[in-house]
Amino acid sequence: MLTKLVAKFSFLPFGLANNRRDFIAVQNLADLLVTCATHPDAGGHTFLASDGETVSIKQFTNAIADGLGKKV
Repeated sequence: MLTKLVAKFSFLPFGLANNRRDFIAVQNLADLLVTCATHPDAGGHTFLASDGETVSIKQFTNAIADGLGKKV
């Protein structure tokens, strides 16, 4: 959905574009889920799934725009 917005508009109306988020690649999430399901000490614990790089919504949308060859 965000990719469609970036492709359609030359600006994005996000008032909180500097908010930061953690993302995770699907394969890394799948690996984490397998590890949690099979590791004997994983039960009863909470895990934060992240690739370890925090990015702002602005950085994220700019990366999408770059990939689309579009300026935001």
